[in-house]
Amino acid sequence: MSNASEQQYDPLVDDYEQWYVDNSAIFQAEVEAVKAVSPNFDNALEVGVGTGLFAEKLGTQNGLDPSAPMLEKAAQRGIKVTEGVAEELPYEDDSFDGVYFITVDCYLNLPKAFSEAKRVLKKDGAVVIGTLDWSTPVGKARRKSHADSPYYQGIDFNSAEDIKRELAAAGFTVEESRQTVFTMAGDQSNTATRHPIREGTGDGYFAAIRARVNK
Repeated sequence: MSNASEQQYDPLVDDYEQWYVDNSAIFQAEVEAVKAVSPNFDNALEVGVGTGLFAEKLGTQNGLDPSAPMLEKAAQRGIKVTEGVAEELPYEDDSFDGVYFITVDCYLNLPKAFSEAKRVLKKDGAVVIGTLDWSTPVGKARRKSHADSPYYQGIDFNSAEDIKRELAAAGFTVEESRQTVFTMAGDQSNTATRHPIREGTGDGYFAAIRARVNK
């Protein structure tokens, strides 16, 4: 379970948004990786929606986050927002056909969060995880070089394999995965800079994983 504070991102809204502007090529690659494993959801929820950057690109209708300042930005992007936490989702059973967790797993109690996702998913619904894989070369380098970053305080440095194990323990079967961001070098703000999308996990800093409830 992560020791990160629920209000950790409250003062970081503008800084958080600026990172994606400055690293737009990476952001584009991450969105493409998530899209590659995502079905066409009719009614999806993003847990830990933040300012709604990914939800807007993915067409996700609903977003949940514990940070009110983050949710203000997400609401401005047209997302139906709710303040709350992943471990106690304020939704009825069988509410969504898709649940996203994008770069938020490191802040969560994953057994509880995945159990709650399972509860609110409709029959044949799926979870899609976008995770930073800290076991990869880029992940190890960034963890070392950004040790004092406010974003890294109290988080769990998961790998893609950790996520897969937690999904299996929660009763999900992984169906598909993609990876990207094999280097942080180059002009990351240039969207012409291509970060390849490859199958599998274990080499790319960003991994996208789709899983469904075991039948």
